Amino acid sequence: MLLEEDILPALAEVVREDHEVWFQMDGCPAHNSQTVKEFLNNCFNDCIIGPNCQIKRPPRSGDLAPNDFFLWGHLKTRIYSEKKLNSLEELKNSIREECRKTSPRILANVRREFYNRLGYCLVQNGGIFEHLL
Repeated sequence: MLLEEDILPALAEVVREDHEVWFQMDGCPAHNSQTVKEFLNNCFNDCIIGPNCQIKRPPRSGDLAPNDFFLWGHLKTRIYSEKKLNSLEELKNSIREECRKTSPRILANVRREFYNRLGYCLVQNGGIFEHLL
């Protein structure tokens, strides 16, 4: 599982133990099974935002999620513009490599954009803010 094999170890390297990390789930049914939720609850101590969680994911929250507003498009552009992939394993390796190559400057820009979007969300009282971007 990507979360268990890659994301959690990477988080452990960069997040201090005294910091709280929140996990935001999307609405995909495969991501919301009871097994997945139990795994996430164990990893994130109930600090989960998503369907059927204590804190619900806001409508149109793709506008708030860095994976949605940055990462997937960035990876798609970088991976598919450079080479033809011949297997699932090549795709996985390319994704890992591109994530490793993402510069601290780019990540700082994504973090700044995330905070900007949170501000827009607050201004709109949790409503749609896409027109403000």
